Amino acid sequence: MARSYETHFLASPVADAHQQVATASSTVLAGNCVAVILDARTQDMFVTFDNSVPSATNGIVVKAGAQPLYVPLGYHAHVDHIIRAVEAAATGFLDILQLA
Repeated sequence: MARSYETHFLASPVADAHQQVATASSTVLAGNCVAVILDARTQDMFVTFDNSVPSATNGIVVKAGAQPLYVPLGYHAHVDHIIRAVEAAATGFLDILQLA
């Protein structure tokens, strides 16, 4: 969790800092992304950060209707750092906000 004296800003000021992704999607993070905020819209979502296939037995669950999830990624995500998401049931959407 960010300390009170630290701040984040959008990883990409022009495009793709905020994305809404649907079923079975992959999102490549910006090279300067150090944290993401994830929010499931209509269905629970399973998410992985290592390009493995998310499922009920692999990855973390982002619960629909719960508070958004803040995930620190370390100093810098690698250029090929990928978030993969799949919904628990049909018609799920995941909001991803990249922070630097």
